[in-house]
Amino acid sequence: MGQDRISKEQHDYLAPLYPESGRMKNSKSLGEEIQKGFLSITFWEGQILNFLSQIIAPKKILEIGTFTGYSIQWLAKSVAPDTKIYTIESDSEHHARATKALNGFSGIQCLKGPAVEVLNDLKPKAPFDLIFIDANKNAYVEYLDWSTQHISKGGMIIADNVFLGGAVYQPGLETQYSPKQVETMRVFNKKITENPDFVSVILPTFEGLLAAYRKT
Repeated sequence: MGQDRISKEQHDYLAPLYPESGRMKNSKSLGEEIQKGFLSITFWEGQILNFLSQIIAPKKILEIGTFTGYSIQWLAKSVAPDTKIYTIESDSEHHARATKALNGFSGIQCLKGPAVEVLNDLKPKAPFDLIFIDANKNAYVEYLDWSTQHISKGGMIIADNVFLGGAVYQPGLETQYSPKQVETMRVFNKKITENPDFVSVILPTFEGLLAAYRKT
């Protein structure tokens, strides 16, 4: 989920440099139709995903939290044709809209069901070279534990919303997130940044975007 906190001037300058495809625009529209466009990442966060994906050159990508299929398109934008791509969505309406948006996009499998259950089914497909987490905030630590066990050496885990709109570092800040979600995200951030097998960075977007590279 992303909120565009760059200035209008910055937006207008960056947008033509990193243009969205027609399919990407359709994905965003499908989210806006149900008044949930705010759940999508922004186009410039999408370009960050594309940049990191090109560096890793993944053969297997996993996304936890499809929504309407916008972010997975940025991750898959420049990968090799034979790359295996899986994305998980638990919400029936979101899954239907994502399936519609991704129709004809070769290589992407849009899986439906609770993420923890689908992840268990995906174990035989591991290891993955790139895992992107943008789903149920209550389960971020579970997603992280699974991801650290199933990411390849030289692979990368990326997670959105690690600031929760500022709630993780501003106690008492009024946000849409529950105290449980805030504490879960603090645990998530601490676990991955202190894991000796990874080198990580949190990019200070409004929501916070974490990237962790597995070095050993």
